[in-house]
Amino acid sequence: MFYRRCRKQYGLNALVLTSAGPEGGLLAEVLRHFHLGAVRGSSSRRASVAIREMARRLAEGYDLIITPDGSRGPRYCLQPGALSLAQATGRPVIPVQVEYSRYLRFKTWDGFAIPLPFARVDIQFHKAFWINDSGTAETFEAERQRLERAMTESLVMDGLSSAR
Repeated sequence: MFYRRCRKQYGLNALVLTSAGPEGGLLAEVLRHFHLGAVRGSSSRRASVAIREMARRLAEGYDLIITPDGSRGPRYCLQPGALSLAQATGRPVIPVQVEYSRYLRFKTWDGFAIPLPFARVDIQFHKAFWINDSGTAETFEAERQRLERAMTESLVMDGLSSAR
């Protein structure tokens, strides 16, 4: 809903990476209602096709929305795909954190949560992260860990916040 409000004001267009399976198709239909497109693919299905499509769409001026822990997790572990894409395209990663004051949590690997009626929804945009490209696996992993820490250090819903 937040993006839907902002897209007209700022002229934004976004695509969401969804799985290539049936649940991704259902999500793509829901996203279309909010004027968001979908790129279908995951690390296990259509990965190379999805990466190429996302790179092309970035060049066309789209924003991409990617779940950072991938389609298989583990929860809050930043998978390398978004960083590889950012590195290859020269675009930054902008972490967005969404938390609810009251929510229903599913017993799935990702702990999917749905806000309850009248819950407060907090959306926090973090600073843009440019991924350094030194060409070494060690530097890439250091960048991945740096971004993962930035994305999880202020989580409140799961009690991960170091500020708590």
